[in-house]
Amino acid sequence: MKKTEESTVPLSTKLASGASDRRSNVIGFAQFKERQANEEYRKALEVVVANAQKADW
Repeated sequence: MKKTEESTVPLSTKLASGASDRRSNVIGFAQFKERQANEEYRKALEVVVANAQKADW
């Protein structure tokens, strides 16, 4: 793309697309952290259940 063509694109469009990219990255990271927390919680529950079964609870 030539420099003259690039200047015809409104700045608000450029900023909006960059902002949505950042927003989607933040959402993706939040989903990853939530999934990770759920996995840790599930593993902790499995350990608790295993220990309870060992103790004949």
